[in-house]
Amino acid sequence: MTCDECGFTAKTAAGLSAHKRKHSAPDVGGPMAVAMEQTIAELKRLGRFEDIDAARIQSLRSMAASLDGHGHNSQMWREMREALNEVTRADDQADDSLAAALAAIAGATSVGDTKTS
Repeated sequence: MTCDECGFTAKTAAGLSAHKRKHSAPDVGGPMAVAMEQTIAELKRLGRFEDIDAARIQSLRSMAASLDGHGHNSQMWREMREALNEVTRADDQADDSLAAALAAIAGATSVGDTKTS
């Protein structure tokens, strides 16, 4: 049982499979990586990312590239979903806070002359 990519000889089929999982290069231009770039671009356009989010953006890119190469990794899919939910949920909370603040302002007593003629 020999690896087609590098010539590694494994003693068992399981060993060859483990070798391929460990040493195969992810497809950086795969469908998940492309979709992630679109998502990141849109989130940047919406103002959800700042310079401080560089590591978060890179982790999303790395997970997407890894999933393109190893789509069978259910733990990575869970991590990806959680990371995306965290990024998109953060702005939803800000919107809710803004809506609550605007409602409080709208319900406040008016200032100035309240006489009506």
